[in-house]
Order: sequence, then structure tokens, then C-alpha cells
Amino acid sequence: MVWVTDYSRYGTFVNGERIAGKAVLAAGDRLRVGTPGVVLELVSAG
Repeated sequence: MVWVTDYSRYGTFVNGERIAGKAVLAAGDRLRVGTPGVVLELVSAG
């Protein structure tokens, strides 16, 4: 299981939805850090 925690002031988004606190990531999820930010895609979670 992969978790992401938002500590930023510009927002952390999973699949286009802003998270508050923590969120679980799954393979294929798109993580964006900041606005407009950088987008990362989780390919695999082991």
C-alpha cells in the first residue's frame, strides 16, 4: 500500500481531487503536487 500525505500550501491532488491529510494511492493513480504543479503516475505498487 502506498500513502501520500499533503503538507503543502499549494495542494496535493490525486486523480484531480484535492486531498486533505492522507490518501492511499493505487496503480494508475495520477498524483499532482502544487498548482499547476508536477504530475506523476503510479505505475506499480508492491
